[in-house]
Amino acid sequence: MFGDCSLWNATPFDLMLAGTRNASGPGSVAAFAQPWRLPALRARLEEIGLELPQQIGATFLGDAAYLDELTADRPALVDNHPRRLLPDPRAPSLSDPGYGSNPQVTELYDAVLDPARARDGLMRSDYLRRLWPAELIEASLPYFEHQRVLNRVMWDGGRPLAQIEDLHWLLTESPLRTLPLWVLGSDEVRARIAQQGDDGTGAVEYVRGLTAMARRDYPGAAAAFASAERRGLLGDAIRPLRVYAHCLAGQLEVAAVLARERTPRTKAERHFWDWLGSRFGVGPAASG
Repeated sequence: MFGDCSLWNATPFDLMLAGTRNASGPGSVAAFAQPWRLPALRARLEEIGLELPQQIGATFLGDAAYLDELTADRPALVDNHPRRLLPDPRAPSLSDPGYGSNPQVTELYDAVLDPARARDGLMRSDYLRRLWPAELIEASLPYFEHQRVLNRVMWDGGRPLAQIEDLHWLLTESPLRTLPLWVLGSDEVRARIAQQGDDGTGAVEYVRGLTAMARRDYPGAAAAFASAERRGLLGDAIRPLRVYAHCLAGQLEVAAVLARERTPRTKAERHFWDWLGSRFGVGPAASG
């Protein structure tokens, strides 16, 4: 094992192992943040969910000490035994595609990706303290909670009704736009396509509504969802998100009328209405 190495979270199932030969760090927060001052590069970083420099820190999973612990009972990978990279049913591995179906593999992934564990590891890591300015490490700590949401979205997909607590927290307590858009089930590629045409089905308006919501344009989101409904677009999330947008815009009376017209049809929708009722006093059950 390289002494100068670390493991980082790219997506829950694509991790990045970085090894160097006594690399030096950026020296200052300003130097580290330089890529975000280049418009073209910043756009690419935002598209993959890295809107702020401190989010990089929240992708940290462990340094050499943690990796030694993680691989303590594994034989070394050498040229004579290249097949050690392949999954072994006797010993769960991060190279095993059985996450989500094999309980042992899933448990291993959960432990490695656990943001609380990784956050503690970042604070204790002599390796990171050597490479990064202390203020950058400190600024990264709150974003492990955002990483928790990101891990969930990457694992389960964007499910705004089932994940309404996370969505509301992101919209009201963070400056991020890309991650809320992912929770809503969209992304920047869909957003750009939706700006270029209209197929008349309401699908474009729906995507525009998701984009407006991620940008905190709640009246615009409500109007777009209303247009999608008028065009006959069907979907369990359209009316709930329309009502939610009116709530965020402070238009509770309009939201209440629209909610009374809705009968929850799925477990996720019932969860959403229960939450909305407790938060805003709006929902089918609260309509009287």
